[in-house]
Amino acid sequence: MRIVVVEDEVKTRQGIIRLIQKISKHEVVGEAENGLIGLEIITELKPDLVIVDVKMPKMNGLEMLAELKNMGIRHKNIILSGFTDFEYAQKAIKVGVNEYLLKPIEVDDLKKTLDNIEIELMAEKELQLKKIQGLETVDYLFQNLIFGNINNETDLLNRLKNEHSIDNEQAFIAISVYMPQSNDIERDEVRRSIVESIQRFEEIKYYDIELSVLNEIVFLVHSSESDHILERHFQKEIFKAIRQKYEGNMIIGWIGFTGIEHFRESLQTIRKEFKWSIVLGEDVLICYPNTLKTSTKLMQYPVEIENNIKSAVFKGDIQLIQEQAERFMLWCQRDKYQPTYVIEAFTRFSSALINALKEFDQSLYEELYQNETLKSIMDAITWNELKGIVQEIVEKITARRKNGDQIYGMIIKKALGQIEERYREGISLEEVASKLGITPEYLSSQFNREVGRNFTAYVKEFRIRKAKELLMTKNLKTYEVADLVGYNDPKYFCRVFKEITGLSPGYFQKSNQ
Repeated sequence: MRIVVVEDEVKTRQGIIRLIQKISKHEVVGEAENGLIGLEIITELKPDLVIVDVKMPKMNGLEMLAELKNMGIRHKNIILSGFTDFEYAQKAIKVGVNEYLLKPIEVDDLKKTLDNIEIELMAEKELQLKKIQGLETVDYLFQNLIFGNINNETDLLNRLKNEHSIDNEQAFIAISVYMPQSNDIERDEVRRSIVESIQRFEEIKYYDIELSVLNEIVFLVHSSESDHILERHFQKEIFKAIRQKYEGNMIIGWIGFTGIEHFRESLQTIRKEFKWSIVLGEDVLICYPNTLKTSTKLMQYPVEIENNIKSAVFKGDIQLIQEQAERFMLWCQRDKYQPTYVIEAFTRFSSALINALKEFDQSLYEELYQNETLKSIMDAITWNELKGIVQEIVEKITARRKNGDQIYGMIIKKALGQIEERYREGISLEEVASKLGITPEYLSSQFNREVGRNFTAYVKEFRIRKAKELLMTKNLKTYEVADLVGYNDPKYFCRVFKEITGLSPGYFQKSNQ
C-alpha cells in the first residue's frame, strides 16, 4: 500500500512512519504537518491509505477528509486521536473513516489495522474487475457494502431495494462461516451443504456471499420464521452436514440486525466474537448477543506449571517439557473462562518458554520471535490454533535438544555425572579423577578434548546455569541461591555470575519473572 501520514507532532509522525516500515512492507509516500498541506499532498499523490490526526492547526483531520470526499478522491482512512469522545467517532464515520485508533498507538493494533485495510483493498480490486466484466450482481452490491467500497451509500441501498426488493428496514440474520485454512473447493462444498440446510425452510429468502480474501462465506437470511427456530435448526443440523464435508478449523457466527445499512458493522461485531470458539468449541454456533451472557470464571494463571517447564528447559528434560505443556493446556480447559484470559495465559506461558531458551539456545530463541510466534497466539481464534502453536514450540525445543545431545566417552560421562551429583560441594578435578581411578592429568586432557573447555570452567558454568534456573523458577534470595549451587561467599557468587552473564543475580531474577 502507498500511505500518507498527516500529523502535526513531528516526533509522533516520524514514529508512525518508522513503525510502518518496521512492521510491514508498505510504502510511506508522503507526510504532512496539518490538514491544508495534507490536502495538497493527497490530491497529488492519491495514496491507498491516509493516516491522519484529528486535532491539527489550520485544518483538522476530519475537515481534511470531508474536503477530499467532496472532491471525489477515494482512499482508505485511519483516524488517530487522543480523544475518546463518541462525537469524534460519529464524525469520522460520516467522512468514511475505516479505522479509529487512540494514541499512543499500540504496535499490534496498527499492524492488525494495516492488514485489514490491505484485505479490503484486495477485495475492491476483485470488485472493480467484476464491474469491468459487467458482473454487477446482487453479490457484487453486497460485497461493496461489506467492504465499504461505496461512493454513495444511498444509491447502493436504492439499487438493492429497486432491483432486488431488499428493503433497508427489514430484519435480517447474518451467518458468517470462517474457514482460515480452506481453499476455494472446500468452501464451495461447505456453502452447498449450508444452502441445502437452509432450503428445508420454505418461507425463507437468503443470499450467499463469497468473501475469498477473508476465507469466509456469509449468508444473509430473511425469513418469516422466528430467529430461535432458525437458530435451533442450524445448531442441530448445520454442523452435522458440514462436518461430513470439511474437517478443518471452522467457526460459524450468527447475528440478527435490522436495516441492510448495518450489514457491515454487524459482520464486524460477530467476527470479534469468533474468539469464543476457544472456550465454547468449534461445534457451537457463536451467537451474538448470547455470548455476552456466557457465564465464566476468573482464571488463575498456573505459575507452578510455568516454573516447572522453565526448569525442564534448563535441564533439557524433553519428557518433562512435553508433560508440563500438556498439563498447562489441560489447566486452561478446566473451567469456562473468558477467551481473552485464555489467550493471555497462552501468551504468557509461551513467552516464558521462549525466554528460557535465550539462556542456552539463542538461535532458536531468535527464530521463534522472528516468526512472530506470540503475535500468532494473540491473533488465534480457535483452540486448535492455540494448542498447535504451543505444540510447535515444544517440538522445536525437543528436536533441538535431541539433535544437540553430545556423545561422550565413558570416562567423561562418569565425570559429568560426578559434577551433576556434587556441584554443590567444593568439587575438584583431583577428587573426580581419584573417584574414577585415573590421573588428574589424563582426566584434564580428555575433558578438554571432548567437552571443549577445562574442568574448572565447566563446573563454574554448570553452577551458574543451575543458579539461573533457581532464580527464574524459585522465589529465593541471592545468598540462598549461592549456597544451593556451591558458593559459600554470596559476594563471590555475584561476581562470578556477573562475569558469565553480564548481569547481577538480582537484576537477572527481576527481568525473568
